[in-house]
Amino acid sequence: MPRKWTSGQGFQPQPIGLCLNGHPANPVRCLFQGSGPHRTSTVYVCGLQPRPSLQLSSSRVIANDNEYSYGVIVESNPGIQYGLFDSANASENQNRKTAMIFDDVRARERMVQEQLVVRGIRDPRVLWAMARVPRHLFVENELWDHAYDDRPLPIGADQTISQPYMVALTVEALELKGTERVLEVGTGSGYAAAVLAELCAEVFSVEAVEELALKARANLTSVGHTNVSVLAGDGTLGWEEHAPYDAVVISAAAPCIPRPLLEQLRTPGYLVLPMGEKELQTLVRIRKDREGIREEYLAECRFVKLTGRYGWEDMG
Repeated sequence: MPRKWTSGQGFQPQPIGLCLNGHPANPVRCLFQGSGPHRTSTVYVCGLQPRPSLQLSSSRVIANDNEYSYGVIVESNPGIQYGLFDSANASENQNRKTAMIFDDVRARERMVQEQLVVRGIRDPRVLWAMARVPRHLFVENELWDHAYDDRPLPIGADQTISQPYMVALTVEALELKGTERVLEVGTGSGYAAAVLAELCAEVFSVEAVEELALKARANLTSVGHTNVSVLAGDGTLGWEEHAPYDAVVISAAAPCIPRPLLEQLRTPGYLVLPMGEKELQTLVRIRKDREGIREEYLAECRFVKLTGRYGWEDMG
């Protein structure tokens, strides 16, 4: 009898498209994607050509009331897993879409290995989240080919989506365990909020540009994040309604630490922000505890300028 596919504790298969396979005996395959923080092996998904560390298992499965057989389950580092199964029908558009998914998956894995791991990002949960979130869905379609480049990209309204490494470094500095409530200032297109949403219980994000706030809500909904709330407003004032927060992150360059954000930060807690001059800043981690406020300097960086009451005066 066919059985439902289970592979690893907490793993949930998600059908995300169909792709062509050149083998004449199996002309069409169905792709599923899932994730988990403890996957360790790596696979070259495109063309179904595995690397030596590939781990496989076969099974018969039922997904969405359709039966698939002769499947392989593929584990990939640092946290994406794929099942490739025979399917009866697939349209040309579906095949094209899944080929793009394959390319995206490989690009995310390269990004994690070549931009994050080599620069010292070590938290396995952060690496897993960065591999999970499809950055290309948070930029305009014409920039998809550059979505995983090692640089920020424009998202409209004179704002940018941050360099992947900066997102990973910022998130890692928060030392999230999974139960936290996090305040983000500067939602942008929602990419960093999506990464945070993979790592904590709730994200409350404030964006000064209403157009971007609306876009971020749509982007976050499209990738299935229901634990993120987005507000259009002055982020330097925080979001007092939901305070206190276990951690606060500012995704724009600040001239100083906005006082309301410190007040809304729980004790103990971390606030991470880029702070300094308009053209060059330092990523700073602020620890708030019973002994007071302590600063730790993480890296030089360049962010767009923070707007609002506690931002730059000429940005008012």
